[in-house]
Amino acid sequence: MTGFLAITAPVLTVIQCYLQAKRIRIAGANGVALGTWILSIFCGEIWISYGILYSVPAEWESNGAFLILALWVSYLAAKAHKHISHFWWGLAGVTSVTLIATLFGLHHSTRWIVGLMGDAAPITMYIPQLRKVFSGSDLTGVSIGSYWLVVITAVCWFTYGILLHQPAIYLPALVLVPASLIIIVRVKNSRGAEVVSA
Repeated sequence: MTGFLAITAPVLTVIQCYLQAKRIRIAGANGVALGTWILSIFCGEIWISYGILYSVPAEWESNGAFLILALWVSYLAAKAHKHISHFWWGLAGVTSVTLIATLFGLHHSTRWIVGLMGDAAPITMYIPQLRKVFSGSDLTGVSIGSYWLVVITAVCWFTYGILLHQPAIYLPALVLVPASLIIIVRVKNSRGAEVVSA
């Protein structure tokens, strides 16, 4: 079972980014929170560090591909919003924090810092998107399919973490699933309102 989840969860994690990037290219980035995707970059970076430090290959293997696609989505969103400087500053900031945490994590007694940040990253990364969906913004750029994949992926990571007895892997799912479902409902309602008013 862990072997299946070690492949399935990373693949779904990568596909969710692809779906969001595709939506931005087709419909624009209206409603897409750049902050969420900058925090996604941090999430990818810190989980690569976690995977290496804690010897969990599924984490660094999957998050390498996720990181590349999260960079792509962030860049597309920043370009569409005409905030390329925000992308570069955000990238520099999250990468600096990752490097500092990793340096601390090299010592066995402070390795927990990377695990703590690994938990914090996915728990906080959807806060900017949640703020957007409640602000009444145009949400046409948000991919509903991407967030459905977040739900499925979070369930996979939850199960994988439980099987490995790794709380840092399974705890974020307890926040990701409800946050993603809220985003899905708000985006669907927004699109329904657009159709009614048209």
